[in-house]
Amino acid sequence: MKPFWLAVFVLSIALNGFLGWRLATLPRSDGSLVSDQQSESPAAKTEIGAPFDTLAAADPEADAVDKAVAWVGEQPEREELLAFLSRLENAGYPGYALRALAKAIVNQRYDESRAELLYPEDLPFWQHERHRMQPEIRRALSRIDLEQERALEPILNALPPDLSPAEYRRKMSAYGTAEPLKIRQMQSALLDRELLFTELRSRPGSIAEQLEVYEKRQPEIEAELFAVVSPDEFRDFQLRQSPLARQMLPHLDADTTLEEYTYLFDLQMELDDMRHQIGASLLGAVVLSYERLDVIRRQREFLGDERFAASLARIHPMMPLMAGRGLGPDLSATQYLDLQETIGLTRYEVHRWAEDPHVGDEERGLELMNLQSDALDELQRIAGPEWLEAFVQTPEGRFLEDTIAYGRSRAEMFRQLRPSP
Repeated sequence: MKPFWLAVFVLSIALNGFLGWRLATLPRSDGSLVSDQQSESPAAKTEIGAPFDTLAAADPEADAVDKAVAWVGEQPEREELLAFLSRLENAGYPGYALRALAKAIVNQRYDESRAELLYPEDLPFWQHERHRMQPEIRRALSRIDLEQERALEPILNALPPDLSPAEYRRKMSAYGTAEPLKIRQMQSALLDRELLFTELRSRPGSIAEQLEVYEKRQPEIEAELFAVVSPDEFRDFQLRQSPLARQMLPHLDADTTLEEYTYLFDLQMELDDMRHQIGASLLGAVVLSYERLDVIRRQREFLGDERFAASLARIHPMMPLMAGRGLGPDLSATQYLDLQETIGLTRYEVHRWAEDPHVGDEERGLELMNLQSDALDELQRIAGPEWLEAFVQTPEGRFLEDTIAYGRSRAEMFRQLRPSP
């Protein structure tokens, strides 16, 4: 039998004996114990846990962690829990099994708090998902997680520090050498920053005013963050566990080096930071569309056409269908990327010209006409007339036409709103 399963087997026996003792000594409704004979037993006189010579009758198939989570009764205080874990340690149980048991017992207490917060009885089930995304609920959940880590820290510090091989591999992949409590504190500071972005976007005012507020608050958030972790630890966490990392990592190819991943990550991080600061205004969307094009160009230049096209295909599996198969001749990676860049740039230019209030009506209308003509000419130059004829019948092609039509309608609106001379 492998050491891990042997440890679980032995720990199961210990826990079942302990649970039997607890149930035997629980008061009845009349205040007395289950039986006078049991009340005088050695187990009833033990501070916590059953004597190890009474554990042989425990269920050998029981899982220790499940038993701890399902434990019905009063949670032991820290000293009692440490005393019980100390007994198990002295009996030879491995440190990683003791740590798993301690986490399960402490987690149960905080899981109840989380459930009360996430699933209030007066809220119908179809509102639960919306409820859990509210900023105040997310902030409260973060605080509960942090409180749980703080309650667990002194208990784990009193136990052997060894991790199971699976736990060690998982921790190194997810967090590197950072301690769990540091991770929770760092996540709490990052949540504060995210909630600040949400608050700013909901305020009336210009982008410049929102950025001014953000720049004033940013030093406070950074001070809170770097009081917990060093810049290097934070950087390592971002590359491993940030939302952006979780979005990017599944789409890297097998040849990606750490240097390449870091460069691509930083490019996308620049765009994400700008998206947070600019918000959801129409002008912000125009600015972001250009910045996104710039990021795509730099990614393409860094990876080369073949690797970059393959990465896009992994992220958006349907894109190659639009680019080649079923639309006439198949396209090379270079043609495919040139088409994407032309389409993206055309959309950006349409929005830019349509939204600029300082451009005259005649100039706006002429420029939008030229954009349509230039875009179609460029698409035909890249992929040929057969591909272009098929493309304009696809949803992507119709969307490009709709974008240009939108620009013209905006131009007409500006013309009508402009006061008569």
